[in-house]
Amino acid sequence: TYTVTCTKNGCTSPVSDNAVVTVNPDVTAPNNGAAGDGDICVGEQVSLTATCGSGQTPTWYNNNTSNTGQITVLTFTPSVGNYSYYVGCKDNSNSCETLPASRALVTLKVNAIPAAPTGVSVNNASICIGKSVLLSASCLTNETAQWYEGTTSIGTGSILTYTPSSIGTKTYSVGCRNNTSGCETALVDRKPVSVVVNAIPTKLVVTGSGAICPGSSATLTASACDGVYLWSTTATSSSITVSTAGTYTVTCTKNGCTSPVSDN
Repeated sequence: TYTVTCTKNGCTSPVSDNAVVTVNPDVTAPNNGAAGDGDICVGEQVSLTATCGSGQTPTWYNNNTSNTGQITVLTFTPSVGNYSYYVGCKDNSNSCETLPASRALVTLKVNAIPAAPTGVSVNNASICIGKSVLLSASCLTNETAQWYEGTTSIGTGSILTYTPSSIGTKTYSVGCRNNTSGCETALVDRKPVSVVVNAIPTKLVVTGSGAICPGSSATLTASACDGVYLWSTTATSSSITVSTAGTYTVTCTKNGCTSPVSDN
């Protein structure tokens, strides 16, 4: 309670009516302030969030020393770096606010995205179904190569042994993942490598076998082969003529893939 008088020529006025000044309670800072999950990859959006008491509104600043530097845009996409934000509460009824030095600290780390790997290769660009390929790529220290077919992960590591499950031209892609931050090469920046997976020709059927008379011959004919025939006699035609008793077989090879050996 405050009063005042006025004195002039030694004469003093009556005491003024009481002037009452009330100091409102301190406004406590929130204890649940957050900047996303606190550790993100560059390019990700982050929101500053906090909950104050009833009738109060969070107020964000870039410092804890003054009421300047207030942050009004609470959802944004920061660049790589380490950031410190400070949050207090403002009483909506009297506009009193958490003192700068009492604001709660909220930190944010924004990590870089790893570059695409180098030395991306495959040991064999054309294989038969059922065979495996070795996919190779080199990432930096503390990074691991991540391999994909489309958007599906097929494995990790600088050398990956992989067995395709179907025929056709397959395109695999690889990026690098930081082992500490978990940040990974962007999808559009992954390096591709292609493999042709060929079908194995079906087992040929041989006709014309049976008993022959001495001095006679038999013509053995294999079913259609859209590739190269190879008989057990080393002949490479679709049919062979034989006059010697024995067992004869044939295979079909196409795109480096060989069929099962025919029945005798």
